[in-house]
Amino acid sequence: MTAFESLLAAKAFMHKSEVPLKSGVEPSRTVLCVDDELNVLAALRRLLQRHGYEVLLANSGEEGLQR
Repeated sequence: MTAFESLLAAKAFMHKSEVPLKSGVEPSRTVLCVDDELNVLAALRRLLQRHGYEVLLANSGEEGLQR
């Protein structure tokens, strides 16, 4: 069985005018995907990149913590 968990900051669901930002600073749109299945990582990367995210990949939790 495969499980998928998505952890997004609450700010991701706020209207842009509600998110406090420093003047002239763009919010980060970087996502770290961790999975030991390369095909899952590839699919997640394609999906997230289509939505404008920069995607970092890791094959293990240890590798993810190093990123």
